[in-house]
Order: sequence, then structure tokens, then C-alpha cells
Amino acid sequence: MKICLYAPVLMKNFYGEPDFTFKHAKSIGVEAIEIFSTELKDKTLKEYKSFAAGYGIDISGIVCDASMSEKEADKRLAGIDKVKRCVDDASANNVKRIMVDPKVKNVGGISQVRSMEDKIFVRDTICEGLNKIVEYAKGSGVTITLENFSQHTHPFSTKEEVLYQLKNVPGLKYTLDTGNFYCVKDDVLEAYELLKGYIDNMHLKDWVEYEFGYSIHPNIPVLDGCTMGEGVVPLHELLERMKADNVFDIDCILELNTIEITKNDVEQSTNFIKKYL
Repeated sequence: MKICLYAPVLMKNFYGEPDFTFKHAKSIGVEAIEIFSTELKDKTLKEYKSFAAGYGIDISGIVCDASMSEKEADKRLAGIDKVKRCVDDASANNVKRIMVDPKVKNVGGISQVRSMEDKIFVRDTICEGLNKIVEYAKGSGVTITLENFSQHTHPFSTKEEVLYQLKNVPGLKYTLDTGNFYCVKDDVLEAYELLKGYIDNMHLKDWVEYEFGYSIHPNIPVLDGCTMGEGVVPLHELLERMKADNVFDIDCILELNTIEITKNDVEQSTNFIKKYL
């Protein structure tokens, strides 16, 4: 299991110059970072990868957000084309994975999914778009993945919804997000058993109930991220199962969704993973 770090944790929540934070990440065992396509505005992927390589850190993958559920076909096509360009860029720079984030439209705090009919439309248009992207990526050396999302309005949040996409998009792989199932009142251990044959990588996330955190689901307490292994997500049991099943040769991307992240939080989280290596 390769220890990786969500790029926003490294670049936006640590204080100090980027070279200091990259040095610190490398010193505690971080081997790679996962970046967002939106971070490639100031630097090209080639420049970003070269910069990180100067500190011995690789780019494990790219999260590419794309609007793929709009009612207008031309807008959906624009989202698909955006991911295709990202595939070309990743392939040219030897980045092996793109996690697609299919945006569900939200205007003025109101989701486009307000009925089961809406949800089925969004599910099927996303499925159609993912099929086109996976087909395009064949032969490029780039794996396309989808994660379980954290909002019940998104039709790829529960384990059954994720399985629907995986079964209906041949070649699509799965990014297991350990924290997001909690946000939709689903069980991560049950989800793992159902979806483990599709897992390509993992976003490791843990939650605690916290007065100043945020609530995604109306029936879930307000949450904040925490050091791995100290919250409500059964990470110990999950990692033991993964090790026993030999589902361990993957990138483990630490995603600390907490209001204030310290270097100590990241170091303790990397140490938590090392116990299972």
C-alpha cells in the first residue's frame, strides 16, 4: 500500500512555503499526492509533476470534476470532453489514474435532484458519460475511477448505487472513500465486501462529531475530520479485512477533511497506515 496525500491538505492547509511542506510530507513517508484538475491552472501537469519529483514525490492521480448530468446534451458533452483532455494530459505525463467527479447541478443551494425521476435521469446520464470516457481511455495507460459520494441526492453514494455504475460501465474502477458512506447512513464494511473486486485505490477518511463541523445529511450529526483511527469510521477492521483479502496493493490517499489540519495530524495518520504495512 502506497501512502499518498490529498493535494489540498499539502498545499492549502499547511503553513509555510511549498518546498517545506513537500519536504515534510516526504520525511513522514508520503510517496505521492493526488491533485485536482483545477490546480493545473498556474502549472501544467508536466511542471507540477517535475516540481513534486524534485522532492521525491510522485503524482498518484488526478481528480477531474465534470458536469455530466445537465439536461442539455451539449453541456454534458463539454464535461465529457474536459475529462478526455485530462486523460490525454495524464497519459502524456505517465499519471496512471483519473477519478471522475461527475458534478450534480446545484443552483442557489437547490439540487437538480428533487425527485426519483430526477435521480434516475442523473444516474443514467452519468453512466452514459462514464462509458464514453472509459472507452476513450482504453490503451492510454490511464485508469478511470469513481468514488462513493457523500450526499444522498447524488446517485452514486450508497453501495448499491456505486455497484450500478460499476456494473454498467465495463472497465470502470472504484475509489473507496471510507468516510462518505457514513454521511448517507451506509455501512463501509458492508460496502467493502460488495465492491472489493472493483477497488483501485482508497480515500482514507475518518469523522468525529464536532460542534463547528458540517452536516451533509439531515439525519447525521455535524461532522469534522480527524486523525485516522480516532473517529467513528471502523478503519481498524476495514484495513484488517483488506489485508486478509490481499486488497492492499493500492494507493491509500489520506484525506483529512478537518477545519484545522496540523502536521501532527498528517504524521499520526501516516503512522496509523504504517501499522498495517
